[in-house]
Amino acid sequence: MPELIQDMRVMRAHLQVLSRILAWSNDEFDSCTLALQALAEIVQEEIGYAQFGIGLVGEDGLLRFAAGYGIPDAQKPTLTVAPGQGVVGWALEHGAPLVVPDVTQEPRYRCVMPETRAELCVPLRTRGRILGVINVESPQWNAFGAHDILLLTCLANGASGVLARLLRQEAEQRERAAKFALLSPREKQALGELAQGKSNTEIAHTLRIKIRTVEQHVTSILKKLELESRHEAAEWARENRVLENS
Repeated sequence: MPELIQDMRVMRAHLQVLSRILAWSNDEFDSCTLALQALAEIVQEEIGYAQFGIGLVGEDGLLRFAAGYGIPDAQKPTLTVAPGQGVVGWALEHGAPLVVPDVTQEPRYRCVMPETRAELCVPLRTRGRILGVINVESPQWNAFGAHDILLLTCLANGASGVLARLLRQEAEQRERAAKFALLSPREKQALGELAQGKSNTEIAHTLRIKIRTVEQHVTSILKKLELESRHEAAEWARENRVLENS
């Protein structure tokens, strides 16, 4: 009977966490960082692991912890993990959960928190791509069981799609910003006029330059933004926020 009661408590806890993760996945976040911070708050409030971290893989292939709690702030900026490095790196490299009941008996363990005695890592993955790793640690031996693996795996599965979408959006924003940065100040002005639907004659009048110069600016804009027509350039300028914030 005690085991049955414990199982029911675990089940209720799982349902509560998954309910909040479902609500989280339907929220609109301005950045991946804000989404991860909200996710960490849910874990802290609903599960209360002593230490919880979410690491994401950067363009250099290294994992950096983007959100969590229980990790000293001074260590966060320099805390990176390469595939295969430590317990976290193993989960990152193999794309599979790894539980360590006793870190003192685990040769792969990298000590970050001296009081840690047990560790559990679960990968964040989508469509065969490893986005990062969820890592939890405890000052108690053998702190994590099958229910923790199941819960964090469900959390990872629910979060991975949202994170992949946000990461893709942020990559597209960086690409747009990089292209916009290639434009000269005059080309940026001409692009702004294009966004308002002005003709070359009107742009020349507004900027007080020759029509031929406007034509040259438009040609250069299309080349740098990798677009085919002035209509596409106008749409590009209206749809992205780079121009608005310039």
